[in-house]
Amino acid sequence: MIMPVESPHDGIITGCHVHDIMFDMICLLSKEENFVTVLGSNEKYTTSHCNARRLAIHRGFQPLASTSTFQARSLNAMCNANLLPSLSCFEVLRVLVLESPSNRHNPDSYEHNGKLVHLRYLKLANIHISELPEEIGELKFLLVLDLSAKGINKLPESIGLLSQLKCLNICRTNIEVPSWIGNLTSLEELCLNGVEKHSNFVTELGKLTELRKLRVSDVLYLDSVGTMNAWAESVAKLNKIEVIDIQFIFSVRTSGHETPWEWKVLPPQLRVLRMAYLEPELVARINPSLLPNMSHLELFVYSPELEVFGSFQELVALELFIGPSALHHDTMGGIGAFPKLRVFKTQSTIGSFVEGDMPVLEYLEFHTVAQSNDDDISFDFDFGSLENLPLLQHVSVLVSTPEADREKAEETVRHATDMLPNHVNLRFTIAEAALHIMLRDLRNRII
Repeated sequence: MIMPVESPHDGIITGCHVHDIMFDMICLLSKEENFVTVLGSNEKYTTSHCNARRLAIHRGFQPLASTSTFQARSLNAMCNANLLPSLSCFEVLRVLVLESPSNRHNPDSYEHNGKLVHLRYLKLANIHISELPEEIGELKFLLVLDLSAKGINKLPESIGLLSQLKCLNICRTNIEVPSWIGNLTSLEELCLNGVEKHSNFVTELGKLTELRKLRVSDVLYLDSVGTMNAWAESVAKLNKIEVIDIQFIFSVRTSGHETPWEWKVLPPQLRVLRMAYLEPELVARINPSLLPNMSHLELFVYSPELEVFGSFQELVALELFIGPSALHHDTMGGIGAFPKLRVFKTQSTIGSFVEGDMPVLEYLEFHTVAQSNDDDISFDFDFGSLENLPLLQHVSVLVSTPEADREKAEETVRHATDMLPNHVNLRFTIAEAALHIMLRDLRNRII
């Protein structure tokens, strides 16, 4: 009845949801047990709402009385800020979620947050303010700070005083990583938008030894040998890290330089490692005996061999970027390899699948080369072998072919996949067009 929610085609669970019947039952029981009080457009405000322990306010509700003192421990307000009284009216609040459905806001409504001395959880979403008040540093017991407020570019330095803060999420903002991020030594989860070239983040990261999850949703710059080495040194100090998820790493590695990965070991409890950049010695540290819990892996590789990856018993998603030269995966696993792999993406060309290869694979992405022969067209991949993947649902194929043969190539591929016993959703892309898009996105990221 409780079902996971995954981000598309990478197998990473981002949340959960319940069946509609279960949801209706939860709402009914919550109302009967007075677990939460929901104020919507059909509700009328009464003084009894002042005694509600958990208060949810939806858009369309009438303004709350500004003279009342509320006993709510939890306030979830999805409405314009001018419908709320001063936050000083919520003296015992532990959880505060503010989300505005429009561009209208009242900056004064976010003052007095320093008086919420019991606050543990603070989320501000779409509230259109330009800065956070310095008083936020007075929330000594704050554990979670989750921001997606538009217009904020900088965190107040007082946040560095929040010694008990365990989660900081600023990945949906334009906030720069503060130079004092290393002061938050209790952090267990850190989600950033991007890391600028001038940032000292790669060295400060090594101070966050309690960190379990690190996510960067945009670019991490490792544009010198010094920053690349500092990054490796810091990551190796994160003895409790379980998730390292970096969207894009811009790096420069010159030959002849020694790398710390030659003598560093990744923490054995790592489950998610999405850290694709040109670093041969890092690839050498990817071993199932050293990383037995690895479930999601994204790397630059320099060899076409898949044997080592097939030995990861918990691996659910694997994405491989190719190194300086093109690669071809000859064999796709074999009996007993990749027992849990559901997502496989590679920039390389691949060999045919035989029975037993990747037995639970659902999503496949790969590169193939088309060759025109008189009135026919052929590929360096046998699309008929996909019938040996009984659970396959989606195929994304990147085809290298002259523009003149594009329609014929796509028609041939679609006919081959339509012949498969299980219905497969096909995404067909010309390699040259994909390269143009990739270079454009790369240029935009760097600029």
